[in-house]
Amino acid sequence: MALNQPARLPWGFLGFALIAIAAFVAFQDSPLLEDELVHYPQIVTFARGYSRLDPRLTTIPGYHALLGAIAWAVGALSPTAIRLFNFVVGLGALAVFHSVAKALHARNPATVTLQLAFLPIAFPLLFLIYTDITSLFFVLLMVLSAVKKRPRRAGLFGLLACLVRQTNVVWVVFVLLWSYVEENGWTWAPARESLRKYWVFLLTLLFFVAFVILNRGVALGDQGAHPVSALHLGNVFFLLFLSFFLFLPIFWARRSEALRLLRSGRSWLGLVVLFAAFWFGFAVDHPYNVQWGERFMRNALLIFVSSSWIWKLGFFVPVALAALSLGVVRLRSHWWLVYPFTVVFLVPAWLIEQRYYLIPLTLFLLARMPLDDFVERTQVAWFFALSLAVFIVVERGWMFM
Repeated sequence: MALNQPARLPWGFLGFALIAIAAFVAFQDSPLLEDELVHYPQIVTFARGYSRLDPRLTTIPGYHALLGAIAWAVGALSPTAIRLFNFVVGLGALAVFHSVAKALHARNPATVTLQLAFLPIAFPLLFLIYTDITSLFFVLLMVLSAVKKRPRRAGLFGLLACLVRQTNVVWVVFVLLWSYVEENGWTWAPARESLRKYWVFLLTLLFFVAFVILNRGVALGDQGAHPVSALHLGNVFFLLFLSFFLFLPIFWARRSEALRLLRSGRSWLGLVVLFAAFWFGFAVDHPYNVQWGERFMRNALLIFVSSSWIWKLGFFVPVALAALSLGVVRLRSHWWLVYPFTVVFLVPAWLIEQRYYLIPLTLFLLARMPLDDFVERTQVAWFFALSLAVFIVVERGWMFM
């Protein structure tokens, strides 16, 4: 089996390259979509040498400065050109992901990289002027540096990730803790040695705290829609709901182990607690979720689910099945930390938005131990089918994600 892997690697990537080029050609002349109407003008503003910020911009404009610099250097400012630059950064993110998978001794890093490439949340974003792919790129560079025992370099990439999306500070703390535990276990190390290794991480955290104090909030603009004064469970449960359908091949392969958990009283107690948290904590009440149901797939689903207690109860079934299935997925050493950090990352967000799940799902792909080749390839094919459906809907202008 190992002798066949090198032959599969180029063919898989070649297939993705042909599909991605065709997708880019289909998207290149489409009108600006949704948040592109904010991001594209800001990039062009920077490329033309101006520093003013659009008040609708919620993130620190590191993404816009990077793509603006590329646009200025190349001398191309059209939406098609900016989308192309975003696509190139996305290819870089996939290359870094592949390097991380190899460094973690994945049995077939090419297959898991193709899973990320066709992840339905990620694939359309490769061709759109959105911050998410560039944010993922720098987070993965941080993870790769940490895996290769380069803590100061990892801290620097963590800082750059926060300059693209300031909420990436959660993943800076995740990588800091993961690196520390990998090096020292769950014991106290000498403070001087830890400061020498991880001072760039700590500096990034100090910069974040200073930003929040000076900015009087995490979001740069539109702060009323992105407060941090309360905790919200909507994204946690929507992620579990989507995960059940996204990872059907993997979960199906582990179905016997998941069902065996139901023989345990602790599992039933956990499901009862999960249901109580869901029933009283899952709410669709953000203004951006309760309107535009005809424009956004997620909003249409969320509005439908919240319209009746029966549909809300039905929504919980995939949530519970996903929780059981995740309970039997085998993870690499210390990578279980992805789960609590995902919750910490999501609970401040009032807006239910599937793009927030890109980094948690990417880290989950790295964290889990691979199954047999048939299951892993089936997962690639399943992601491709879902991505194709989402891509057609978005590219045709029928609805956005």
